[in-house]
Amino acid sequence: MAAANNDSTMPQDQRARNHAKRRATKRIAAKKAANEGTPTAASKRTKKAKD
Repeated sequence: MAAANNDSTMPQDQRARNHAKRRATKRIAAKKAANEGTPTAASKRTKKAKD
């Protein structure tokens, strides 16, 4: 399913909207995890010297 990344039949703004939605979901998930104190994969990568 590699052709779904650059499908010429799909409008550009639709792809951008889906990408923004995906980024926003990631951002919200990271914020929720930060509130609960559970480390996400991204924060594990950046803050290794926690303990």
